[in-house]
Amino acid sequence: NQVNMNALLVLMDRSVQMVGLNGEQKLNRHEATFSYDVESVVYAEDTLLVVWRHGWQRRGKGFTEVLEEKTDKKKVYRMVRSDRTIVLETHQTKDQTGLSNLYLLEKAETYVQLP
Repeated sequence: NQVNMNALLVLMDRSVQMVGLNGEQKLNRHEATFSYDVESVVYAEDTLLVVWRHGWQRRGKGFTEVLEEKTDKKKVYRMVRSDRTIVLETHQTKDQTGLSNLYLLEKAETYVQLP
């Protein structure tokens, strides 16, 4: 995920790092390690949004401060995103082929459920 003109967001195993376009670590090294298997990451409005099977977490600038976190073993979370819009999908763990809820990321701190 390209963060800006000279930085990339890299997801490896359970770690997210910000590196230069040639793969070198940035001087103001941003890195976060998680205790769960991360499936998707996106950097928007100076916050890091991380999604794993049963939840999501939002971290502030520098990736150290946890701003928001949601974990629910009864739901499966999946990030669907495009260049300008981020969509989070959830559905019940017991019925993965059933109906889904879609949440539109309007701003980094506001999630809106679509009708």
